[in-house]
Amino acid sequence: MPSILSRVVHQLAYAAGLSTRRAKRLGEMRILMLHGVGDRHFEAEDFERVLVYLEKHFELVSLAELVHRTVSRLRIHGREIAITFDDGLRNNATVAYPLLREMRVPATFFLCPELINDGAWLWNHEARARLEFLEKTVVARIRESLEFDAPLRGESEVDAIVAGMKTLGLPRRQEVEASIRKESRDFEPLPVHRRACDVLSWDEIKRLDRKLITIGSHTLTHPILPTLDDATKEREIRDSKLWLERVLGREVEFFCYPNGERDARARELVAETYRAAVTTVPGTIAVGADVLNLPRIGACNTRAEMAWRLARP
Repeated sequence: MPSILSRVVHQLAYAAGLSTRRAKRLGEMRILMLHGVGDRHFEAEDFERVLVYLEKHFELVSLAELVHRTVSRLRIHGREIAITFDDGLRNNATVAYPLLREMRVPATFFLCPELINDGAWLWNHEARARLEFLEKTVVARIRESLEFDAPLRGESEVDAIVAGMKTLGLPRRQEVEASIRKESRDFEPLPVHRRACDVLSWDEIKRLDRKLITIGSHTLTHPILPTLDDATKEREIRDSKLWLERVLGREVEFFCYPNGERDARARELVAETYRAAVTTVPGTIAVGADVLNLPRIGACNTRAEMAWRLARP
């Protein structure tokens, strides 16, 4: 999170038009990365203001069009931006989509079909919500009881535990999830949790305008790919595409690496299965870039921060 001084600098640069002009001069394309919209981290009004700013100053294109310009080595003007949403959250349809539809702005939603089928939260969302429900002393005890290969880092005990869980192999991670559920057996999701964590239903996805919303794969269940054995990795990457195409009756060409993490085998499987893939690595995209490792810029909830990040990814 930017410091107070940084925010002041960003606001001044935005007010003077400096960051926007610099962003336009960079001469390379960009993909924006969003997750949830409509919660305390990114309220609907903030998203609308940012969207209006982007539409005014840049060319908002589909991910397919951006990839086409990349691989076709077409001349670009460097103001192209594609918008993407990870995790398949319900608020993408209830909050973001109405604004996208009204303004006719294309976007890509990356979905996890097995979670949709089960109506389940992403494992890290559930773990975080349950840990935040517990007393701090219990959370500290859970952290002390876990054995991770690397030192735990994070702004809080909860951050550190979730980050550590991302490094575990699937069986061990699921054991930790089970222990957290046991400790938090009295947890009941509040409306604020459901607004942030509930995933889309198949009916909600089918109602999205196909000409506006591209559907991509985010694996079946959102595991961290390098922690999986090869057979599970293949299932998560390949079967998610097949599942989405079978249920939705549309081609799925794009993939999003969960947490941005991949290894050589994951990249190989993605190359065999998809047209292009996005990461969480910040950066811009030049003509001829590697479309299996496309960088993205995390979206900000203010126009000033967004302009600054577009100018200095």
